[in-house]
Amino acid sequence: MWKYSWFKSGYTLERPDTFTNVNQTLFPNTMNECDIDECVNFHLLKCSHCRKFLCMQHFFEDYHYHDIESNDDGFVNDVDLM
Repeated sequence: MWKYSWFKSGYTLERPDTFTNVNQTLFPNTMNECDIDECVNFHLLKCSHCRKFLCMQHFFEDYHYHDIESNDDGFVNDVDLM
């Protein structure tokens, strides 16, 4: 998407390859079931961190999150809880 914004604004003349936008990534047009074990609800969205399909219950109500921390470089890393 970054390359496309540079192309669209005229900073570069090279048209980037096809990509999926944020809406297509998080809200796919498929009717998959939730990826949480034994859940039969259809998914609402896909987690951008772990790529799991999640229903309303498991994303919002049960608060789906990931423990992360940033290192000295400013990059975010998963916290190993095991």
